[in-house]
Amino acid sequence: MSTFFMTKDFIAASIIIVKNTYYREDFATISEINVVSNALQQRFNDEGINIIITDGIDQEYFFVYSSVCIKKINKTMEDLKNRYQGYGVPFDALTILYDEDFILECIDELRKTVNANLSEIVKAKRVKINIDTND
Repeated sequence: MSTFFMTKDFIAASIIIVKNTYYREDFATISEINVVSNALQQRFNDEGINIIITDGIDQEYFFVYSSVCIKKINKTMEDLKNRYQGYGVPFDALTILYDEDFILECIDELRKTVNANLSEIVKAKRVKINIDTND
């Protein structure tokens, strides 16, 4: 069995398609792409699917600015689906890649983690403010 190398633009397309369906968003953060990529790689490994996820975002379909990957204006959701649903990827991998529940679960876990971290930062700043004002 040969190894298929999947660039992260496949993951970006999957996230953007799912987020567009559920949240009407047409972007993915680099954090979302990395979290989903790690979870996908683990799932591919667990299921014996011979795929290695590599860095790389197709400049023809996406614009990366700061920590956000945005679908280019001249590309529609249909363009993303046509380009990234197939294109030599094994069917069992596509089934996982476009598993909406899996993608949403990864995004939800990331958002919970980010919110928890922000909450801890806010608490720490409140404690510092209280200490500073009591001096």
